[in-house]
Amino acid sequence: MHSDILNSFILGSLSGTISALMFQPLDVVKTRLQHISKCSTGTHVSYFNIFKNIYNTQGITGFWKGLSPTLVRCIPGVGMYFCTLHVLNKNINREEAPIFQTILVGAMARASSTFCFMPFTILKTRFESGEYHYRGLFHALHKIYQTEGWRGFSRGLVPTIVRDVPFSGLYYLFYTRMKIFAGINNSTSNFSMKIWLCGISAGCLASFITQPADVIKTYMQLYPKEFSHYSSGLYFIYQKFGISGYFNGLFIRLTRRTLVTSMSWTVYERINKWIRQND
Repeated sequence: MHSDILNSFILGSLSGTISALMFQPLDVVKTRLQHISKCSTGTHVSYFNIFKNIYNTQGITGFWKGLSPTLVRCIPGVGMYFCTLHVLNKNINREEAPIFQTILVGAMARASSTFCFMPFTILKTRFESGEYHYRGLFHALHKIYQTEGWRGFSRGLVPTIVRDVPFSGLYYLFYTRMKIFAGINNSTSNFSMKIWLCGISAGCLASFITQPADVIKTYMQLYPKEFSHYSSGLYFIYQKFGISGYFNGLFIRLTRRTLVTSMSWTVYERINKWIRQND
């Protein structure tokens, strides 16, 4: 039992690390787009222009801004997520579990890591935006405490929970149901490809539904004085952009989030399958 939990934590951490290293540039572009769009006076901001600006001003390394807090958050956070899923699923038959129960399992698994690593979610957003010029993680933590107090470490907590917890619940529901529908098990041919496709499909659906909370979360974490409450961000976005403002950066987040989650699950399930076969 304990070895299974440890395996889940290690495999989750490994899959989270690989995904973060590969897809961090997409998150940087997404955050930068939301930041620039908020500050713009109506001029359309394209993904190409943001890519070009990052490369011209910061070089290739600019696409990995915020990697340090991302890794600090993802390595233990994703490990905790898969570990919690393993424990919660011990006495559940996935094929017979009600929809609400499946959503609850996925949501509970994400809630724990969201709360624990919230300060690094804030650092990640601020490093990626290019708006804040922290010298490193410890300088950033000190600066936030110095200027914003303890409250600074929970900026955007509500929209982050509204984004991450439902995302994980919905993702887990879609993912498990698609696996059942596709008849995937350990002996399935093209196992990795089918797992990947299930992850991609589930990620697209869950990302679309939770996108508005992601935009509000970014605003609250980058402009804490201007958006101290969830409602102020909600109202500002609608007033300036209309309904479409809630989906600002959707394509890049949908691409990044979908690839990250599908990669994480593919790595996790593939190695887990190999361990079971060689146990």
